[in-house]
Amino acid sequence: MGLTLVRHGGPEDRGTMDAYYGRDPDPHCFEGDTITSPKRTDLTTQELSEYYDGYNNCTDRKDWG
Repeated sequence: MGLTLVRHGGPEDRGTMDAYYGRDPDPHCFEGDTITSPKRTDLTTQELSEYYDGYNNCTDRKDWG
């Protein structure tokens, strides 16, 4: 049984971060790493699924103190 790595900047990563920071869902990803590559909003059905998996399964939230 192996460890599944989530690509930095990928749809699941971005969904997780949107949830973590308390943002509303905004399906997107980056072609490469976050911020250092072009942002994409034209996600495929698979990428949308990955985004919402990350968003809906994130159990940690930013503590804004």
